[in-house]
Amino acid sequence: MARIKLPIFNTCVDAFRFFFTHSPSVLMVGWFSILLLSALTVWQLLLTPGPNVIASDPTDLGKIMAINLLVLFVITPIVQVGLLKIYFAQYQRVPPYYFHIGGKEFRLIIATIIFVLTLVFVIAVLSGVLGATLYGILSVTSGEMPDFEAIANGAEVNFQMNSPLIGVTVFIGLLLIFGAALIIVMRLLLIPAVVVAEKRIGLGRTFAMTRGNGLRILLSYLLLIGFGMLILEGFLASLNYLSLDLPNIILQPTFAGQDVDFLYLFKAGFVIFFYQYVLLGLMTGYLGAAYERLKENT
Repeated sequence: MARIKLPIFNTCVDAFRFFFTHSPSVLMVGWFSILLLSALTVWQLLLTPGPNVIASDPTDLGKIMAINLLVLFVITPIVQVGLLKIYFAQYQRVPPYYFHIGGKEFRLIIATIIFVLTLVFVIAVLSGVLGATLYGILSVTSGEMPDFEAIANGAEVNFQMNSPLIGVTVFIGLLLIFGAALIIVMRLLLIPAVVVAEKRIGLGRTFAMTRGNGLRILLSYLLLIGFGMLILEGFLASLNYLSLDLPNIILQPTFAGQDVDFLYLFKAGFVIFFYQYVLLGLMTGYLGAAYERLKENT
């Protein structure tokens, strides 16, 4: 049986159709989680050091790490399950909000942990291979084994770090690391849909289902995010035309060291909430549509 190929443009159209058709339900189910995500994002922006800050308070860095872990491993799986239940019509009645951990949420949290650990492991192994390769090249070109500990402590580098071979090796190595990470992310992107639709962790199932569609998933995903951001930026620009003076969060990745008042933080929270509402709604439609088109692949 021929494998089903994901239609790039039509999948994006299905995602937009889902969001515009179910936007009230997406808001009803997701508002609490999205509000929590927005508050945590504003807090993180207040803690994040600016580009001109050399060092930051270790306590703040710990808080930033804790926020990212909470978002990645708890809040995002919860809101993804809640929204995908809309797509797969698993509600008898759409709830006024959704925030709890049941069987599907727990499976998605476990799947997310395994996914992240797999990604980290692959990157670590390939980075180790790259480091060992560079070590060997430096040893050959310098005629001696390089002392990286001494180099880290400020010792003078006497071997040919500017060798073209070093540059080519680093470029190819980084390309392989990035490519491997991208393949894993794209091949496992549909995990939330598999978890909700089939009630299993489903990493192997997702990887098999998306075989031969990695590039199509990447292109359709970029197309979805690109059009989504274009619409968001246009809408916010139209609001600013009305003199609402909403901050551009994309161009302002930190509030640290700035004199911001409550009104400014409220506006920033509104922008973040709106961004996440739209993008999560579109992503839900995309995951559901891609799953429905590829679920017959084994």
